[in-house]
Amino acid sequence: MNRQNLIEIFNNHAPRTPLTEEEMMIMLNLMMSNDKNLSTDIEIMDEESEIYKHFKPLIESFQGQVFLKRIKYFTTLKISLGAFAMLLQHMPTPGACVMYAFYLDTKLPKDCLVTVEIIAEIFPLGFFTETQLHDIWTAQKVSSEECKSYRCVGAPDNMIDYLEIWKNPCVTVEK
Repeated sequence: MNRQNLIEIFNNHAPRTPLTEEEMMIMLNLMMSNDKNLSTDIEIMDEESEIYKHFKPLIESFQGQVFLKRIKYFTTLKISLGAFAMLLQHMPTPGACVMYAFYLDTKLPKDCLVTVEIIAEIFPLGFFTETQLHDIWTAQKVSSEECKSYRCVGAPDNMIDYLEIWKNPCVTVEK
């Protein structure tokens, strides 16, 4: 299992899809907002606040939960509500959620709070296309036989589902 191979797969499919005009306006509004909740870690937000209630359907959506659980248990990253809302627009599948979480994990230092400003830095040329996500997903496939000595938390044919691929997984799984 080679983490560097997976990183190279991502590097060969660098995100380059520019934001639409509407997405750019959303990003600018998120960046310029005075609402501190948008730059607060979702994990510590007051769930009774109006803004949390407004975004609750996104936070509790299946895709949202896949992404947030990967961030929480497979990385040391934290994510702000604004960054989460921005990213979720580009995660059409659970696999895309996992890939975006891994990509952030490879690009950011330990214990980083991912904000909208950091998203703008990590994705200066745009986000992954659906074709790129599909190509990355296909390229990261592995034989479960070659990975039998590693700890898998998902489908054994996905390199991205092995704990050893992540920088600082915060979960343990019995072999």
